[in-house]
Amino acid sequence: MPKVIRAYTGSSFVNREVISRLPTSISIRFSPAFNENGDLIIAISSPKYSGIVSEARTKKEAYENVHDAILTYFDVPRACAKAIKFEVVEMKRDSPTTLLQRFAIKQLTHA
Repeated sequence: MPKVIRAYTGSSFVNREVISRLPTSISIRFSPAFNENGDLIIAISSPKYSGIVSEARTKKEAYENVHDAILTYFDVPRACAKAIKFEVVEMKRDSPTTLLQRFAIKQLTHA
């Protein structure tokens, strides 16, 4: 069963000015790659939003970096960033080495 993404906030500014400009879902591609030292890294990108890019060494770090990359891309003020949470709503493999995950956000009126 898919998880729903929620932004937990009671702030009308965050609801009106920030969440309203975020898309309802974002596809993210996680691809294994190797750096110049031969260490495995996870390359992160969005097929639709070319400016959403990052990399990570662990799955946990990858999710943190995706969160940061999305908020940076959509110019979310740092003070509002903690009010917005993302979770995976769908996962599928589109090749043997790439996992495509769709992140979405659903606005709630109060925490």
